[in-house]
Amino acid sequence: MDETVRVLLLAINEDLGKNDVKQLLYLCELPTADREDIKDGKSLFLCLEKRDLISEKDLSFLKEILLTIGRKDILRNKLSMDQKEINRLQNSIQHISPYRLLLYDISQNLGTNDVQKLKFLLNANTAKLENTDSSLDVLSEMEKDGSLGKEDLKTLKKHLGHMERKDLVVKIEEFEAKGGEASYLDITLKNMSIQESSSNRQNIHHDASEPGKTLEKYKLDKNPHGYCVILNNEDFEEARARKKDIKNRKGTDKDAVTIKEVFSPRQYVVEEHKDLTSQEMLSVLKKYSQEDHTEKDSFVCFILSHGNLGTVTGVDGEEVLIKDLTRCFNGFNCQSLTGKPKVFFIQACQGDRVDGGVVYERDSSTSCESDNTARLPIYADFLTAFACVEDYMSLRDPQNGSIYIQRLCTALKDPNLAHEDLKNILTIVHNEVAEETYKLKINRTRESVKQMPSFKSELCKALIFPPIS
Repeated sequence: MDETVRVLLLAINEDLGKNDVKQLLYLCELPTADREDIKDGKSLFLCLEKRDLISEKDLSFLKEILLTIGRKDILRNKLSMDQKEINRLQNSIQHISPYRLLLYDISQNLGTNDVQKLKFLLNANTAKLENTDSSLDVLSEMEKDGSLGKEDLKTLKKHLGHMERKDLVVKIEEFEAKGGEASYLDITLKNMSIQESSSNRQNIHHDASEPGKTLEKYKLDKNPHGYCVILNNEDFEEARARKKDIKNRKGTDKDAVTIKEVFSPRQYVVEEHKDLTSQEMLSVLKKYSQEDHTEKDSFVCFILSHGNLGTVTGVDGEEVLIKDLTRCFNGFNCQSLTGKPKVFFIQACQGDRVDGGVVYERDSSTSCESDNTARLPIYADFLTAFACVEDYMSLRDPQNGSIYIQRLCTALKDPNLAHEDLKNILTIVHNEVAEETYKLKINRTRESVKQMPSFKSELCKALIFPPIS
Protein backbone atom coordinates (compact mmCIF):
# COMPACT_ATOMS: atom_id res chain seq x y z
CA MET A 1 0.00 0.00 0.00
CA ASP A 2 1.50 3.34 -1.01
CA GLU A 3 2.28 6.20 1.36
CA THR A 4 -0.64 8.36 0.22
CA VAL A 5 -3.21 5.75 1.27
CA ARG A 6 -1.42 5.12 4.57
CA VAL A 7 -1.52 8.84 5.34
CA LEU A 8 -5.24 8.81 4.52
CA LEU A 9 -5.88 5.85 6.82
CA LEU A 10 -3.92 7.53 9.59
CA ALA A 11 -6.10 10.64 9.25
CA ILE A 12 -9.24 8.49 9.39
CA ASN A 13 -7.90 6.77 12.52
CA GLU A 14 -7.60 10.17 14.23
CA ASP A 15 -11.33 10.75 13.67
CA LEU A 16 -12.40 7.40 15.13
CA GLY A 17 -13.49 7.05 18.73
CA LYS A 18 -13.23 3.87 20.80
CA ASN A 19 -16.86 2.99 20.15
CA ASP A 20 -16.43 3.58 16.40
CA VAL A 21 -13.58 1.07 16.31
CA LYS A 22 -15.65 -1.47 18.24
CA GLN A 23 -18.52 -1.14 15.75
CA LEU A 24 -16.24 -1.32 12.71
CA LEU A 25 -14.54 -4.40 14.14
CA TYR A 26 -17.89 -6.10 14.71
CA LEU A 27 -18.94 -5.53 11.10
CA CYS A 28 -15.70 -7.04 9.75
CA GLU A 29 -16.37 -10.59 11.04
CA LEU A 30 -12.69 -11.25 11.70
CA PRO A 31 -11.45 -14.38 13.50
CA THR A 32 -11.42 -14.13 17.29
CA ALA A 33 -7.62 -14.22 17.46
CA ASP A 34 -7.36 -11.20 15.17
CA ARG A 35 -10.10 -9.27 16.92
CA GLU A 36 -8.52 -9.51 20.36
CA ASP A 37 -5.34 -7.78 19.12
CA ILE A 38 -7.16 -4.80 17.61
CA LYS A 39 -7.37 -1.77 19.90
CA ASP A 40 -7.57 1.15 17.47
CA GLY A 41 -8.19 2.07 13.84
CA LYS A 42 -4.55 1.62 12.82
CA SER A 43 -4.40 -2.01 13.96
CA LEU A 44 -7.79 -2.68 12.35
CA PHE A 45 -6.62 -1.25 9.01
CA LEU A 46 -3.44 -3.35 9.11
CA CYS A 47 -5.50 -6.48 9.72
CA LEU A 48 -7.89 -5.63 6.87
CA GLU A 49 -4.93 -5.02 4.58
CA LYS A 50 -3.43 -8.43 5.38
CA ARG A 51 -6.74 -10.03 4.52
CA ASP A 52 -7.03 -8.06 1.26
CA LEU A 53 -10.17 -6.30 2.48
CA ILE A 54 -8.63 -2.89 1.82
CA SER A 55 -5.91 -1.87 -0.62
CA GLU A 56 -4.67 1.26 -2.32
CA LYS A 57 -6.86 0.43 -5.33
CA ASP A 58 -9.97 -0.67 -3.46
CA LEU A 59 -11.36 1.03 -0.35
CA SER A 60 -14.95 -0.06 -1.00
CA PHE A 61 -15.16 -2.28 2.10
CA LEU A 62 -13.85 0.52 4.30
CA LYS A 63 -16.40 2.91 2.83
CA GLU A 64 -19.24 0.46 3.49
CA ILE A 65 -18.40 -0.13 7.14
CA LEU A 66 -17.92 3.59 7.77
CA LEU A 67 -21.30 4.28 6.18
CA THR A 68 -22.97 1.55 8.23
CA ILE A 69 -21.82 3.05 11.55
CA GLY A 70 -23.00 6.47 10.41
CA ARG A 71 -19.64 8.17 9.81
CA LYS A 72 -20.68 9.96 6.63
CA ASP A 73 -18.54 12.88 7.72
CA ILE A 74 -15.42 10.76 7.13
CA LEU A 75 -16.73 9.69 3.73
CA ARG A 76 -17.16 13.32 2.79
CA ASN A 77 -14.14 14.93 4.40
CA LYS A 78 -11.50 12.21 4.18
CA LEU A 79 -12.62 10.04 1.26
CA SER A 80 -13.96 12.93 -0.86
CA MET A 81 -17.35 11.35 -1.54
CA ASP A 82 -20.20 13.62 -2.55
CA GLN A 83 -23.81 13.04 -1.53
CA LYS A 84 -24.72 11.22 -4.75
CA GLU A 85 -21.88 8.76 -4.24
CA ILE A 86 -22.92 8.21 -0.62
CA ASN A 87 -26.51 7.56 -1.72
CA ARG A 88 -25.37 5.05 -4.33
CA LEU A 89 -23.20 3.30 -1.76
CA GLN A 90 -26.09 3.17 0.70
CA ASN A 91 -28.21 1.37 -1.87
CA SER A 92 -25.55 -1.14 -2.90
CA ILE A 93 -23.86 -2.62 0.19
CA GLN A 94 -21.96 -5.65 -1.14
CA HIS A 95 -19.12 -6.57 1.19
CA ILE A 96 -20.85 -6.73 4.58
CA SER A 97 -22.81 -9.93 5.09
CA PRO A 98 -26.59 -9.62 5.57
CA TYR A 99 -26.16 -11.60 8.81
CA ARG A 100 -23.74 -9.00 10.17
CA LEU A 101 -25.99 -6.15 9.09
CA LEU A 102 -28.89 -7.82 10.88
CA LEU A 103 -27.02 -8.24 14.16
CA TYR A 104 -25.57 -4.75 13.97
CA ASP A 105 -29.04 -3.29 13.42
CA ILE A 106 -30.39 -5.26 16.37
CA SER A 107 -27.53 -4.03 18.55
CA GLN A 108 -28.34 -0.40 17.70
CA ASN A 109 -31.93 -0.94 18.79
CA LEU A 110 -31.08 -2.44 22.18
CA GLY A 111 -31.03 0.06 25.02
CA THR A 112 -29.19 -0.32 28.31
CA ASN A 113 -32.20 -1.93 29.99
CA ASP A 114 -32.55 -4.36 27.08
CA VAL A 115 -28.89 -5.38 27.39
CA GLN A 116 -29.29 -6.06 31.09
CA LYS A 117 -32.40 -8.16 30.42
CA LEU A 118 -30.59 -10.13 27.72
CA LYS A 119 -27.62 -10.78 29.99
CA PHE A 120 -29.99 -12.03 32.70
CA LEU A 121 -31.79 -14.38 30.32
CA LEU A 122 -28.45 -15.70 29.04
CA ASN A 123 -27.17 -16.07 32.61
CA ALA A 124 -24.12 -14.18 31.37
CA ASN A 125 -22.06 -13.87 34.53
CA THR A 126 -18.64 -14.01 32.91
CA ALA A 127 -16.16 -11.38 34.07
CA LYS A 128 -16.04 -9.89 30.59
CA LEU A 129 -19.77 -9.18 30.49
CA GLU A 130 -20.39 -8.44 34.14
CA ASN A 131 -19.85 -4.69 33.87
CA THR A 132 -20.67 -4.04 30.23
CA ASP A 133 -23.74 -2.33 28.81
CA SER A 134 -22.61 -2.95 25.25
CA SER A 135 -25.02 -4.91 23.09
CA LEU A 136 -22.15 -5.74 20.73
CA ASP A 137 -20.20 -7.34 23.59
CA VAL A 138 -23.17 -9.54 24.48
CA LEU A 139 -23.82 -10.61 20.88
CA SER A 140 -20.12 -11.34 20.39
CA GLU A 141 -20.06 -13.58 23.48
CA MET A 142 -23.14 -15.42 22.22
CA GLU A 143 -21.29 -16.16 19.00
CA LYS A 144 -18.21 -17.31 20.90
CA ASP A 145 -20.17 -19.77 23.05
CA GLY A 146 -22.06 -21.10 20.05
CA SER A 147 -25.53 -19.87 21.01
CA LEU A 148 -25.69 -17.49 18.03
CA GLY A 149 -24.72 -17.99 14.41
CA LYS A 150 -25.82 -17.47 10.82
CA GLU A 151 -27.72 -20.74 10.88
CA ASP A 152 -28.85 -20.48 14.49
CA LEU A 153 -30.77 -17.37 15.51
CA LYS A 154 -33.26 -19.33 17.60
CA THR A 155 -31.85 -18.46 21.03
CA LEU A 156 -31.58 -14.75 20.29
CA LYS A 157 -35.08 -14.69 18.84
CA LYS A 158 -36.49 -16.53 21.87
CA HIS A 159 -34.93 -14.12 24.35
CA LEU A 160 -36.01 -11.05 22.38
CA GLY A 161 -39.53 -12.47 22.51
CA HIS A 162 -39.30 -12.80 26.30
CA MET A 163 -38.14 -9.18 26.38
CA GLU A 164 -41.25 -8.14 24.40
CA ARG A 165 -39.10 -6.85 21.53
CA LYS A 166 -41.42 -8.11 18.82
CA ASP A 167 -39.97 -5.55 16.40
CA LEU A 168 -36.56 -7.23 16.56
CA VAL A 169 -38.06 -10.71 16.36
CA VAL A 170 -39.73 -9.67 13.10
CA LYS A 171 -36.38 -8.48 11.73
CA ILE A 172 -34.92 -11.93 12.37
CA GLU A 173 -37.92 -13.66 10.85
CA GLU A 174 -37.61 -11.53 7.71
CA PHE A 175 -33.93 -12.45 7.49
CA GLU A 176 -34.73 -16.15 7.89
CA ALA A 177 -37.53 -15.97 5.33
CA LYS A 178 -35.00 -14.71 2.78
CA GLY A 179 -32.68 -17.60 3.55
CA GLY A 180 -30.23 -15.20 5.14
CA GLU A 181 -28.78 -14.34 1.76
CA ALA A 182 -30.89 -11.41 0.58
CA SER A 183 -29.90 -7.83 1.32
CA TYR A 184 -31.10 -6.80 4.74
CA LEU A 185 -34.54 -5.21 4.71
CA ASP A 186 -35.56 -2.54 7.16
CA ILE A 187 -38.95 -3.40 8.65
CA THR A 188 -41.56 -0.65 8.66
CA LEU A 189 -44.22 -0.03 11.24
CA LYS A 190 -46.89 -1.69 9.14
CA ASN A 191 -45.21 -5.05 9.76
CA MET A 192 -45.25 -4.66 13.52
CA SER A 193 -47.75 -5.28 16.25
CA ILE A 194 -47.19 -2.71 18.99
CA GLN A 195 -48.84 -2.91 22.39
CA GLU A 196 -50.28 0.53 22.90
CA SER A 197 -50.38 2.48 26.12
CA SER A 198 -53.76 2.22 27.80
CA SER A 199 -53.43 5.69 29.31
CA ASN A 200 -53.44 7.47 25.97
CA ARG A 201 -54.93 4.99 23.49
CA GLN A 202 -58.38 4.47 24.97
CA ASN A 203 -61.55 5.56 23.18
CA ILE A 204 -60.03 6.55 19.86
CA HIS A 205 -63.29 6.10 17.98
CA HIS A 206 -64.02 9.79 17.63
CA ASP A 207 -63.83 10.96 14.03
CA ALA A 208 -63.36 14.69 13.67
CA SER A 209 -64.21 14.47 9.95
CA GLU A 210 -67.82 13.52 10.65
CA PRO A 211 -70.45 16.10 11.61
CA GLY A 212 -71.01 16.31 15.36
CA LYS A 213 -67.77 14.51 16.18
CA THR A 214 -64.97 16.09 18.22
CA LEU A 215 -61.33 15.15 18.36
CA GLU A 216 -60.32 13.42 21.56
CA LYS A 217 -57.61 15.03 23.69
CA TYR A 218 -54.40 13.47 24.89
CA LYS A 219 -54.65 12.79 28.60
CA LEU A 220 -52.10 14.93 30.44
CA ASP A 221 -52.63 14.32 34.14
CA LYS A 222 -49.23 13.15 35.40
CA ASN A 223 -46.93 15.18 37.63
CA PRO A 224 -44.45 15.78 36.19
CA HIS A 225 -45.91 15.51 32.70
CA GLY A 226 -42.55 14.59 31.28
CA TYR A 227 -39.26 16.02 30.15
CA CYS A 228 -38.75 19.21 28.22
CA VAL A 229 -35.24 18.72 26.84
CA ILE A 230 -33.31 21.62 25.32
CA LEU A 231 -30.30 20.90 23.10
CA ASN A 232 -28.73 24.35 22.87
CA ASN A 233 -25.70 24.81 20.63
CA GLU A 234 -24.09 28.24 20.81
CA ASP A 235 -20.29 27.91 20.67
CA PHE A 236 -18.95 26.41 17.42
CA GLU A 237 -15.26 26.95 18.17
CA GLU A 238 -14.63 23.22 17.75
CA ALA A 239 -16.06 23.36 14.23
CA ARG A 240 -13.83 26.33 13.36
CA ALA A 241 -10.83 24.42 14.70
CA ARG A 242 -11.70 21.84 12.07
CA LYS A 243 -11.53 24.54 9.37
CA LYS A 244 -15.31 24.88 9.13
CA ASP A 245 -16.58 28.44 8.79
CA ILE A 246 -19.46 28.26 11.25
CA LYS A 247 -20.34 31.21 13.46
CA ASN A 248 -21.47 31.10 17.07
CA ARG A 249 -25.23 31.40 17.65
CA LYS A 250 -25.52 34.56 19.72
CA GLY A 251 -28.95 34.99 21.27
CA THR A 252 -29.73 31.29 21.61
CA ASP A 253 -29.48 31.47 25.42
CA LYS A 254 -32.34 33.96 25.34
CA ASP A 255 -34.42 31.27 23.61
CA ALA A 256 -33.47 28.67 26.25
CA VAL A 257 -34.52 31.01 29.08
CA THR A 258 -37.86 31.72 27.40
CA ILE A 259 -38.54 28.01 26.85
CA LYS A 260 -37.92 27.33 30.54
CA GLU A 261 -40.37 30.08 31.44
CA VAL A 262 -43.02 28.30 29.37
CA PHE A 263 -42.56 24.69 30.45
CA SER A 264 -41.25 24.76 34.04
CA PRO A 265 -44.53 26.23 35.39
CA ARG A 266 -46.40 23.54 33.44
CA GLN A 267 -44.87 20.75 35.57
CA TYR A 268 -42.32 19.64 33.00
CA VAL A 269 -38.82 18.63 34.03
CA VAL A 270 -36.79 21.09 31.93
CA GLU A 271 -33.20 20.03 31.30
CA GLU A 272 -30.78 21.94 29.08
CA HIS A 273 -27.71 20.47 27.36
CA LYS A 274 -25.23 22.99 25.99
CA ASP A 275 -22.82 22.81 23.06
CA LEU A 276 -23.06 19.19 21.93
CA THR A 277 -21.32 17.50 19.02
CA SER A 278 -23.47 15.67 16.49
CA GLN A 279 -22.83 12.33 18.18
CA GLU A 280 -23.45 13.79 21.64
CA MET A 281 -26.82 15.13 20.50
CA LEU A 282 -27.81 11.64 19.41
CA SER A 283 -26.37 10.08 22.57
CA VAL A 284 -28.26 12.46 24.87
CA LEU A 285 -31.60 11.75 23.22
CA LYS A 286 -30.94 8.00 23.21
CA LYS A 287 -30.37 8.26 26.97
CA TYR A 288 -33.75 9.93 27.47
CA SER A 289 -35.45 7.37 25.22
CA GLN A 290 -34.09 4.55 27.36
CA GLU A 291 -35.65 5.92 30.54
CA ASP A 292 -38.95 4.62 31.87
CA HIS A 293 -41.67 7.16 30.98
CA THR A 294 -44.53 5.08 32.39
CA GLU A 295 -45.34 7.74 34.98
CA LYS A 296 -45.07 10.54 32.46
CA ASP A 297 -47.55 11.41 29.73
CA SER A 298 -45.56 13.33 27.09
CA PHE A 299 -42.12 14.35 25.85
CA VAL A 300 -41.01 17.73 24.51
CA CYS A 301 -37.67 18.56 22.91
CA PHE A 302 -36.24 21.83 21.58
CA ILE A 303 -33.20 21.65 19.29
CA LEU A 304 -31.46 25.01 18.89
CA SER A 305 -28.57 24.87 16.45
CA HIS A 306 -27.34 25.45 12.94
CA GLY A 307 -28.74 23.10 10.32
CA ASN A 308 -29.43 22.12 6.74
CA LEU A 309 -32.16 20.20 4.97
CA GLY A 310 -33.14 17.28 7.21
CA THR A 311 -30.21 17.79 9.59
CA VAL A 312 -29.01 19.77 12.58
CA THR A 313 -25.36 20.58 13.21
CA GLY A 314 -23.25 19.73 16.25
CA VAL A 315 -20.63 22.11 17.61
CA ASP A 316 -18.02 19.95 15.85
CA GLY A 317 -19.53 21.06 12.53
CA GLU A 318 -20.87 17.59 11.73
CA GLU A 319 -24.52 17.00 10.91
CA VAL A 320 -26.96 14.51 12.37
CA LEU A 321 -30.21 13.52 10.69
CA ILE A 322 -33.29 14.87 12.43
CA LYS A 323 -35.01 11.55 11.72
CA ASP A 324 -32.23 9.76 13.65
CA LEU A 325 -32.92 11.99 16.65
CA THR A 326 -36.69 11.55 16.58
CA ARG A 327 -36.64 7.82 15.88
CA CYS A 328 -35.13 7.28 19.34
CA PHE A 329 -38.65 7.81 20.65
CA ASN A 330 -40.71 5.67 18.27
CA GLY A 331 -42.87 2.82 19.52
CA PHE A 332 -40.01 0.33 19.22
CA ASN A 333 -37.19 2.29 20.80
CA CYS A 334 -39.19 3.93 23.59
CA GLN A 335 -42.17 1.76 24.39
CA SER A 336 -43.09 3.63 27.59
CA LEU A 337 -43.99 6.66 25.41
CA THR A 338 -46.15 4.68 23.00
CA GLY A 339 -49.49 6.40 22.57
CA LYS A 340 -48.19 9.58 24.22
CA PRO A 341 -47.39 12.83 22.40
CA LYS A 342 -43.76 13.46 21.45
CA VAL A 343 -43.11 17.01 20.25
CA PHE A 344 -39.93 18.34 18.66
CA PHE A 345 -39.27 22.01 17.91
CA ILE A 346 -36.37 22.57 15.52
CA GLN A 347 -34.81 26.05 15.54
CA ALA A 348 -32.32 25.65 12.69
CA CYS A 349 -32.04 26.48 9.03
CA GLN A 350 -33.23 23.88 6.55
CA GLY A 351 -31.20 25.33 3.71
CA ASP A 352 -29.51 28.53 2.52
CA ARG A 353 -32.23 30.05 0.36
CA VAL A 354 -33.62 33.45 1.32
CA ASP A 355 -37.39 33.89 1.45
CA GLY A 356 -37.74 37.11 -0.11
CA GLY A 357 -35.03 45.90 11.12
CA VAL A 358 -32.50 44.52 13.31
CA VAL A 359 -29.75 42.58 11.54
CA TYR A 360 -30.44 38.87 11.91
CA GLU A 361 -28.04 35.98 11.63
CA ARG A 362 -28.60 32.74 9.73
CA ASP A 363 -28.92 29.52 11.70
CA SER A 364 -27.14 27.52 9.00
CA SER A 365 -23.73 25.98 8.60
CA THR A 366 -21.72 26.84 5.52
CA SER A 367 -22.44 23.73 3.51
CA CYS A 368 -25.98 23.16 2.30
CA GLU A 369 -25.24 19.57 1.33
CA SER A 370 -27.10 17.19 3.62
CA ASP A 371 -28.68 13.80 3.89
CA ASN A 372 -31.98 14.88 2.41
CA THR A 373 -32.95 11.70 0.63
CA ALA A 374 -35.00 10.33 3.49
CA ARG A 375 -38.05 11.99 4.95
CA LEU A 376 -38.79 12.25 8.61
CA PRO A 377 -40.25 9.05 10.04
CA ILE A 378 -44.05 8.80 10.06
CA TYR A 379 -44.69 7.45 13.53
CA ALA A 380 -47.85 7.83 15.56
CA ASP A 381 -48.15 10.61 18.14
CA PHE A 382 -45.27 12.73 16.84
CA LEU A 383 -45.26 16.41 16.00
CA THR A 384 -42.12 17.97 14.55
CA ALA A 385 -42.15 21.74 14.13
CA PHE A 386 -39.59 23.74 12.17
CA ALA A 387 -38.60 27.40 12.29
CA CYS A 388 -38.66 27.47 8.49
CA VAL A 389 -39.70 25.47 5.46
CA GLU A 390 -37.37 23.13 3.57
CA ASP A 391 -34.47 24.73 1.69
CA TYR A 392 -34.80 28.07 3.50
CA MET A 393 -33.02 29.78 6.36
CA SER A 394 -34.34 30.77 9.78
CA LEU A 395 -33.60 34.07 11.51
CA ARG A 396 -32.14 34.88 14.90
CA ASP A 397 -31.58 38.20 16.66
CA PRO A 398 -28.24 38.11 18.54
CA GLN A 399 -29.75 40.17 21.37
CA ASN A 400 -33.34 38.93 21.60
CA GLY A 401 -33.29 35.32 20.39
CA SER A 402 -34.78 33.65 17.35
CA ILE A 403 -37.89 34.94 15.61
CA TYR A 404 -39.68 31.59 15.70
CA ILE A 405 -38.93 30.44 19.26
CA GLN A 406 -39.80 33.83 20.75
CA ARG A 407 -43.13 34.00 18.87
CA LEU A 408 -43.92 30.41 19.77
CA CYS A 409 -43.24 30.89 23.47
CA THR A 410 -45.27 34.10 23.53
CA ALA A 411 -48.23 32.18 22.08
CA LEU A 412 -47.78 29.29 24.53
CA LYS A 413 -47.87 31.80 27.43
CA ASP A 414 -50.95 33.60 26.11
CA PRO A 415 -53.88 32.89 28.50
CA ASN A 416 -56.31 33.39 25.62
CA LEU A 417 -54.77 30.33 23.91
CA ALA A 418 -54.54 28.17 27.04
CA HIS A 419 -57.22 25.75 25.79
CA GLU A 420 -56.16 25.64 22.14
CA ASP A 421 -54.84 22.56 20.37
CA LEU A 422 -51.09 22.86 19.73
CA LYS A 423 -51.64 22.62 15.97
CA ASN A 424 -53.95 25.64 16.11
CA ILE A 425 -51.38 27.57 18.13
CA LEU A 426 -48.69 26.73 15.60
CA THR A 427 -50.92 27.97 12.78
CA ILE A 428 -51.36 31.27 14.61
CA VAL A 429 -47.58 31.52 15.08
CA HIS A 430 -47.04 30.75 11.41
CA ASN A 431 -49.35 33.58 10.44
CA GLU A 432 -47.63 36.05 12.76
CA VAL A 433 -44.13 35.17 11.55
CA ALA A 434 -45.15 35.13 7.88
CA GLU A 435 -46.77 38.57 8.08
CA GLU A 436 -43.57 40.27 9.23
CA THR A 437 -40.74 41.45 7.00
CA TYR A 438 -37.25 41.20 8.45
CA LYS A 439 -33.86 42.67 7.59
CA LEU A 440 -31.02 40.21 6.92
CA LYS A 441 -27.41 41.25 6.37
CA ILE A 442 -26.18 39.68 3.14
CA ASN A 443 -22.84 40.71 1.66
CA ARG A 444 -22.76 43.89 3.78
CA THR A 445 -26.21 44.99 2.66
CA ARG A 446 -29.51 44.64 4.43
CA GLU A 447 -32.17 42.86 2.44
CA SER A 448 -35.87 42.45 3.21
CA VAL A 449 -36.69 38.80 3.79
CA LYS A 450 -39.55 36.60 4.95
CA GLN A 451 -39.69 33.49 7.13
CA MET A 452 -42.27 30.71 6.92
CA PRO A 453 -42.34 28.12 9.73
CA SER A 454 -43.81 24.66 9.21
CA PHE A 455 -44.72 21.54 11.11
CA LYS A 456 -45.30 17.87 10.42
CA SER A 457 -47.84 16.06 12.57
CA GLU A 458 -48.65 12.44 13.22
CA LEU A 459 -50.65 13.30 16.33
CA CYS A 460 -53.81 11.22 16.66
CA LYS A 461 -55.57 13.47 19.16
CA ALA A 462 -55.75 17.09 20.14
CA LEU A 463 -52.71 18.16 22.19
CA ILE A 464 -53.54 20.86 24.71
CA PHE A 465 -50.66 21.62 27.03
CA PRO A 466 -51.59 21.96 30.71
CA PRO A 467 -52.05 25.57 31.85
CA ILE A 468 -49.24 27.52 33.49
CA SER A 469 -49.67 27.27 37.24
